[in-house]
Amino acid sequence: MSFSLPQFTDRIRQYLDDTTTSHKTVENLTFLVVGGNGSRKSFVLSKQNLVPSATLADVNKSGFVSTGFTVDTANGIITFSTAPPLSTVVTNPTSLEVLSYYQEFTDTDVQKFIDYGLNKIGVMGSDVSNDYQNVTAPNFNVVCLYGASAGFSALVSRYAKFVDTSADGKSSSKSKICENYKNQAEDFEKRGDAERLAVQGFRQGRSTVANLKVNSNVPRSAMWTPRR
Repeated sequence: MSFSLPQFTDRIRQYLDDTTTSHKTVENLTFLVVGGNGSRKSFVLSKQNLVPSATLADVNKSGFVSTGFTVDTANGIITFSTAPPLSTVVTNPTSLEVLSYYQEFTDTDVQKFIDYGLNKIGVMGSDVSNDYQNVTAPNFNVVCLYGASAGFSALVSRYAKFVDTSADGKSSSKSKICENYKNQAEDFEKRGDAERLAVQGFRQGRSTVANLKVNSNVPRSAMWTPRR
């Protein structure tokens, strides 16, 4: 049985909780409409790697729609064909909200995680686009577990720069997020080790028991002869 690259990608995204419906955000961009005096067409969203065809916009509380704009999903930029106007209705002030779904990782990122998993089971090639075909059915989930560990490790690096903040009696513990990702990375690495061991057994060259020590008597010199 040969597995496809999307199968590896989908399984790892499930472990990372990074599917197309995992992360939703609603951003209020009203201040940018007002600041642009109702003539601004393009707006930069806070998230990148947006899910294609999963962005909605609500202009002046008219309801969320999926038309009238284009989205640069890679860079997180929404561009309207007609600039969202300033409202002329006193009881319904100017408003712009954008709802979108995003993913933490691109498919290219996930392929790097797959490559990490492949190397952990001894598939040592560097071309993930072909090497995944050498994975047997019992090793499929092993690769995915290791891949998820690599993904969580990447999130640790990404969020390590964030620090805890507090203002007006409210706090945000960003370091806890980083710690949680670290724990997840370690957990999936251990799960990968355990499942690899169940599938492959102990790696060649390693032993579960102490090495047998053999003592040998070395002659003191070439002229030395043992006593009789």
